[in-house]
Order: sequence, then C-alpha cells, then structure tokens
Amino acid sequence: ASPAELPEPLLTFRLCPRILDASPRVAPDWATSPPDAAGGGPDGTRMQLALTSLPRAHYVTAKRVLTALHRLSRLPDPSDAPGAPGTPIEQAVSRGEVRRALALALGPALLRRNNAVAPMSSDLPAVCAAMDAMIHHAPALFSS
Repeated sequence: ASPAELPEPLLTFRLCPRILDASPRVAPDWATSPPDAAGGGPDGTRMQLALTSLPRAHYVTAKRVLTALHRLSRLPDPSDAPGAPGTPIEQAVSRGEVRRALALALGPALLRRNNAVAPMSSDLPAVCAAMDAMIHHAPALFSS
C-alpha cells in the first residue's frame, strides 16, 4: 500500500492541526529561523513538541523519512555536470527547489487531516509549507 492509502498518516490525524499551526504559512519566521538543537524559537519548539507527541513507531519512522528527505534535498546540483539534461525536474533541481518538490509530492501522503474534517485541497498549501519546513530542519527537529 502507498502512504496515501494507509488508514492513519505517518504524521497522525490528531497531530496534523498542531503541525500545521507551527508551519511557515502560519508563522513565516520559522522558515528563516531554524531551531537550534534544543528547539529554540517558538515555532521550532512547537514543531518539535508536536513531533515528540507522535506514537513511538511514528516518531522513529518520521525521523528516518524526514532525515533522508533532508539529505536528498541537499545533494549536489546535477545541472553543474557538463551536458546535463533540461527536463522540468532537473530544472527544478538546478533552481534549488528539490525540497519544495519533495514536500509537494509526499506531503499529502504523510500529513493530512481526517477526510471527514476538511478536503485535502484546502490544506495543500499549509501541508506543503509544513513538510518543506520539516524536511529543511529535520536534523534540528530530531536532534534530541
């Protein structure tokens, strides 16, 4: 089954509102002020507290997934290679948009409200912003 088909997303229905509230869409300073290892900054702390409230198996899996996505988003720019192709994905990579592309592709599968509460389309910008922030700051968010 794909992550979107799981009965409960990795970042659970219960914690989705808390995670979205701590996202850059609601708190723009979060995107430019990463938390330190102790979770400094009000939004970084709120995001860390939400993540530590996950069930243990979800927390461990989220740590591994988000840390791997963070490393993936920081790979060297393939457009620096001679003769690099110019597909849309490669162009996005060359513009430094890998993290945003990962957030858009995986965010709705990993973080969503219960379908009975709100349609996914209304939450998509907030979900992508939250996932982008979690991918970008994964090492600090999961440092403890």
